[in-house]
Amino acid sequence: MSRIFTTQKPAQDHQSPGSPASKIAPPTTITALTLQKISRWSELLVAALNGAKPIVLINSLLLFLLTACGPKVTGQSNKGSDLLKGMVVATDGKPIAAATVQVGRLQTKSNTEGWFSLRLPVEPQWLEVHHPGYLSEVRAVKPGSALLVRLAADDGRTLVVTAVGDVMAGRRFYGSSLPNVVIPQLRPQDGTKQHLALLTQVLPMLQHSDLNIANLETPLIRSALITEGSDRSTLLHAGKDYAYASSPALAAALRSAGFTVLSLANNHLYDALDFGVASTLDGLRSAGFKDGEGFFGAGLNEQQAWRPALVNRKGQTIALLGCTSISGFQHEISYVVSNSQQKGGSALCEPNNRLFAAIKAAKRHSSSVIVMIHGGNEYQRDPTSGVQRLITGARQAGATIILNHHPQVLGGFNWDGHSFVATSLGNFLFDQTIWPTFESTLLKLYLREGKLVRVTALPLILHQYRPHAVVGDLANSVARGLSGGQPGPWLVESGLIEADLHGHRQTHSARISLKANQNGGSLWQLPRGVTASWAGGAGRVEWGRDLLWVGSFEDELVGAGRQVGALWGPATADKRPQPDAAYAGQLGMLLQRSPANRSPVVLSPLHRIPVQAGDQLSIIGMVRGNPEGSPRLLVSWYSARRGSAQARLPWAMPRLNPNKWSSFQLNVTVPKRTVALGLHFLINPIRVNKNKINLDNIRIIHWSKASKETANTQYDWIRIKGRGDLELQAEFLPGAEAFVPAPTAEPWPAAQTN
Repeated sequence: MSRIFTTQKPAQDHQSPGSPASKIAPPTTITALTLQKISRWSELLVAALNGAKPIVLINSLLLFLLTACGPKVTGQSNKGSDLLKGMVVATDGKPIAAATVQVGRLQTKSNTEGWFSLRLPVEPQWLEVHHPGYLSEVRAVKPGSALLVRLAADDGRTLVVTAVGDVMAGRRFYGSSLPNVVIPQLRPQDGTKQHLALLTQVLPMLQHSDLNIANLETPLIRSALITEGSDRSTLLHAGKDYAYASSPALAAALRSAGFTVLSLANNHLYDALDFGVASTLDGLRSAGFKDGEGFFGAGLNEQQAWRPALVNRKGQTIALLGCTSISGFQHEISYVVSNSQQKGGSALCEPNNRLFAAIKAAKRHSSSVIVMIHGGNEYQRDPTSGVQRLITGARQAGATIILNHHPQVLGGFNWDGHSFVATSLGNFLFDQTIWPTFESTLLKLYLREGKLVRVTALPLILHQYRPHAVVGDLANSVARGLSGGQPGPWLVESGLIEADLHGHRQTHSARISLKANQNGGSLWQLPRGVTASWAGGAGRVEWGRDLLWVGSFEDELVGAGRQVGALWGPATADKRPQPDAAYAGQLGMLLQRSPANRSPVVLSPLHRIPVQAGDQLSIIGMVRGNPEGSPRLLVSWYSARRGSAQARLPWAMPRLNPNKWSSFQLNVTVPKRTVALGLHFLINPIRVNKNKINLDNIRIIHWSKASKETANTQYDWIRIKGRGDLELQAEFLPGAEAFVPAPTAEPWPAAQTN
């Protein structure tokens, strides 16, 4: 049930006078923009009167007054601002006073109501929060937005476990013959220092955990590191299409980064055959990973492969087991361990009773059992029926946490009140070039006396094969997709996923009616944290999700530096992000070409984006520039992940205005036999002067028919033909009242902002 919200006061700065963070922004006054918002809210509230409860209307008005007239804590970007405001609360929502909030050398304290503010350089960075009575937290932040930080009480009995996806550092890390891939990340002679540098941007988030787990998806050997095309080594499995290896220095780097236990239960551990298994085990031991504690899931014999890793922390014993359902039996030499064949490899999940018996045995000697299942279909988010049977059986056998790997894309989460499942954790450090494999996460699990008491998930993106924490709209996009993978108590809160394991979430909702414009169709975007949960009316309503993620060109990767935006490639003199090229936010894309250069400037994402034949897509964005040199949009349709396009769709944009932004929209149906698309913006030189174009807020929206059931949280766009009646809602946990967005939908395109 919704409740009436009370306005929270902003924090007073506790820094010494004259320090960079001691300058507090003046109180917000009601401006013309605020009056426009009041007008829009008046319209919303009038529209909501049809069927809405009075308390909902009161909540809507109070939320507006809080966000428009009070401290700006909506989480939205504030262009040009370098002030970070936030609030520190306990997991039950109560404010925490005197918490130390630190970014680099700058720090402050939360006030009696939990609020704090820091003036920071305008770039994504790490923030740490400490308090003697609570477990510390590390968060990715960017000034100009608001942050809610929840701290769990430090009772001496709560164990913090973090888990990530697949890890390897071979193959394309040493170079690639593929087009549009990153420069080499490693050289064959590189050691621990260079391998640790691959993880530099995420080291802070591994500091405050008791147990850090990853899936080591590679053998460790001192040769055969370059394994693509003609460079493939004869030491590798001859029957496999894809086989690779990494340096033993990777083990030492993972240990230095803070990883304490590694799963070896996968279909690539045996890529260098028995020699590779033995070399991997030796490399792990040399790096400090101990037998029976630091790794599990594979070995030179079945007894070794099925031996659990037992970790003792804070009076609890955690048992970790792993197996793979990807056997390799189609080859003369399989991937799995076998005593009868006298070969090593990973533990095989089949027959099921061996896994379930191992869980029951481990349960007798531990407070919690963590099981890592390696199986399913690559690039498929949902578990296969075979993997689902393993998950169900593992739960019944007593597993507390079940983590799945192998699909290389993020799946969803599942919670039955006793055990937690991550259907796929995707990649963490990997050289994939397929678009969905760049989304990643760091899963944080809090165990107390064998019971799971809290779950959070921090969004990540793999950029240049390396993991980076993300902020802003990009964090929201990853979190929405992950939380919508499966139904459950998953809330997107202030840049991460927070699970409501104890049934405390509340809902703020509003009913609205939207009509298409005179051209017969209209688009609306949902704010962060808002979902559309009901659809009706005389028209047609569709839910949409952006497939591109990075079309705003914002600097939203921690530690990546300002580039052409994540996954767009390096900046050049004629293709670069610029503040004065932004339609909204802090950066937009400048494309320019002088008459002296007759070749076009081309802007494209680094990799093609998977689609399916028959998909309905809208390619939209904002553009302004020279009317004589309007850009062209070229869509390439691919029938495979590699190779040339099977067809291309050229589209010329309408005539532009250099001083006014225009929206563009191209609606397409994906052709038959298409598995991916490429997106290319081209501008040609003109006869006189430079041809200059600004692009921003590019989206590739995939549409799905709306149902009257609760909408999937991954959808943040609405398309309507005719009239649609919607119920919008924002779910939140106690303590987040001041951060709850208004349940409304913003028309696209919005009013011009600059």
